[in-house]
Amino acid sequence: MAQPSPSYKAQPRKPKLQLPRGACDTHFHVFGPQSRFPFAPERSYTPTCDAPKETLFALHKHLGIERGVVVQSAAHGFDNSAAADLIAARPQRYRGVALVRAATGTLELARLHAPRASITWIIWAAATRSMRCSPWRRASRTSAGTCRSTSPARASPSSRRH
Repeated sequence: MAQPSPSYKAQPRKPKLQLPRGACDTHFHVFGPQSRFPFAPERSYTPTCDAPKETLFALHKHLGIERGVVVQSAAHGFDNSAAADLIAARPQRYRGVALVRAATGTLELARLHAPRASITWIIWAAATRSMRCSPWRRASRTSAGTCRSTSPARASPSSRRH
């Protein structure tokens, strides 16, 4: 079986179109480095290489992107550390979307949404329908937006595409 090829261009061309000031990349992932941020044992896919924050910062500079929203990857599962690390490095320019279990406590939600972490949306991996259940009540104590997986099959990172 052939090895998968990377899904990115290592040396992208600078676009002919000049992006406007404040251009924002609204959905991207960071992967690893695996030595610091290992992939989740139960994951739906394995990235072909590390794509850490430094690589992303260089790419954004090259493309003229000034701000961004990192979205937690299923490759890292419920460990939002790689995304939080990226945001902490440049909190004025980056925000994030976390993936959390329904049982995640208020303190962890507050930590993710703290000024240095700047997680602005939380995706609940739960099949609950009631807005009165405890995950929603806990999230309401932060100012982060929330949404939930729409089906029980999406309740774990290994069942998500990314």
